[in-house]
Amino acid sequence: MLNQRAKNVIFILVVAVLIALLVYQFIPRTKSQVRVNGAIEFKLESVDGKEYSISSFRGKKVILNFFATWCPPCRAEIPDFEKFHKSNKDIVLIGIKYSRG
Repeated sequence: MLNQRAKNVIFILVVAVLIALLVYQFIPRTKSQVRVNGAIEFKLESVDGKEYSISSFRGKKVILNFFATWCPPCRAEIPDFEKFHKSNKDIVLIGIKYSRG
């Protein structure tokens, strides 16, 4: 049999978990946590000023490539991505540039 102290500790842990679950249910979800087909919804602005959201590509295959122009491996992969894009027009390829500072 468990002694009284062990029972109290178990009771406190169970109550703490239940309270944590209850609090989690009432935490407001931010817009960045909205999911579209399993992906987190976000918006990006293209170099020509147009705004795109991930939901605008619903039903399409999308590859996101995060890169930086100052990164040698990133620059080296650009020709491969261009070649891939030319032979796979049904896949949307989105490059997201990282800028320092």
